Amino acid sequence: MSPEKSLEDKVLFRLEDESEKIQQLQERWDVALTELYKYFDIEKAENDNDNEKLREIESKTIQSIDVEKTPIVLGFAGPGGAGKGTVRGQIKEPLNTGDVINSTTRDKRDYEIDGEHYNFVTTKRLAEGTILKKESLKVIQKSLDLEKVPEFLEEGHLDEIQSLIDEKFQKGEIEDGIDLFPDVENHKNEFLNLTLRPLRGWYALSVKDLKSITCENSFSSFEESAPNMLKIGEGVKAQGVNFYLIYVLPEQPIAKTMATRALKRDGVEQNSEKLLSTIGGRQILEFEKMVQMLVTGEYSTKLVLLVNDEGYEKEGEFFTRTGDALIQSFK
Repeated sequence: MSPEKSLEDKVLFRLEDESEKIQQLQERWDVALTELYKYFDIEKAENDNDNEKLREIESKTIQSIDVEKTPIVLGFAGPGGAGKGTVRGQIKEPLNTGDVINSTTRDKRDYEIDGEHYNFVTTKRLAEGTILKKESLKVIQKSLDLEKVPEFLEEGHLDEIQSLIDEKFQKGEIEDGIDLFPDVENHKNEFLNLTLRPLRGWYALSVKDLKSITCENSFSSFEESAPNMLKIGEGVKAQGVNFYLIYVLPEQPIAKTMATRALKRDGVEQNSEKLLSTIGGRQILEFEKMVQMLVTGEYSTKLVLLVNDEGYEKEGEFFTRTGDALIQSFK
């Protein structure tokens, strides 16, 4: 009888089995990383170590932090398994950060507490408090193949958009939902974004909730997708609050690192579809969009890149090098 394989051996076997798909994902990451190097004026020769170059960007962006201007909201983003939740949790006590609570129309899970995990609201509440920009109305038109640009937003309209997006997602016609952005300059508008996640519901960040948490805390944080975060950042700054997008990347090679973490976290027996959905297309697409949005110069949100490449345990808890670096930069 052959000895049972260790977890490490099982992970290595799955990585080898998925190597071709993982390599294809890595090639897309590499293209986007090249654009990121150019954006930060980082020269990279063919034989240079990517992790060292990413640390150069990390150092450069951390030095751009201005701790004199508070309150500060930190928007955490990054691919699944990169460690953004770990870093966000690591800074909570040292910086006494408050949690910016998102609003959502999805059903509350049994363990969730209204006002702590999310503010659970109706589509009527979102529709009544949101004044969309014309560009967002065009996004609705394009996403739903409408003949003309819709002229208004109401409860029934939000429900209809959700049903149609869910249907397109299930058919594989779209990769993700839609991100709509209100007119943050309009004093009647009550939300900074309006995001639909397929098969889940609408999500939004309330101006009232943002003001409440930033009045109580010098530092606050929340999580969102990176492209969405750049746009939300413009709305946060319009409220007189300083904003930093904290983007957390795993070490290179990113695709393999993400796959390894996903296999250890969610089990080596998970099927290829689940594994690739965790490490694949949507995460890369978000990173590609973020880099492109930075390159165009349309958004002025400051990016702080963290490379989650080292960690350690202390008194039974896990800490990261990048979390320590972020804490020091704000003290």
